[in-house]
Amino acid sequence: MDRLLMDRMRAPVPALSSNFERKIVRAAKRDSDLLGRYRWIVFAAYVVASALTSLAIMHNAGLGWLPIVGILAAATVGSAAFVAWKTGRAAVARSEA
Repeated sequence: MDRLLMDRMRAPVPALSSNFERKIVRAAKRDSDLLGRYRWIVFAAYVVASALTSLAIMHNAGLGWLPIVGILAAATVGSAAFVAWKTGRAAVARSEA
């Protein structure tokens, strides 16, 4: 075992290829483009799933329909306002570039 360890310690130190960083950046950009294409679908699916889950939990907890609808409406309006604000900021940034 000692001889095996000594042999390995004498071996040259491995190094990354010269274009490793370029490959990583290209792979990250490709993943980002794919997510960008489907982000609204993923966002909508998340909103629907979370709203239905919240609805079921609140109803099973004994909460009446009026508070449930009010809470979900407030959450929906707040989320829509946030998305509109972020989309507006992104549009301004694109127009300034």
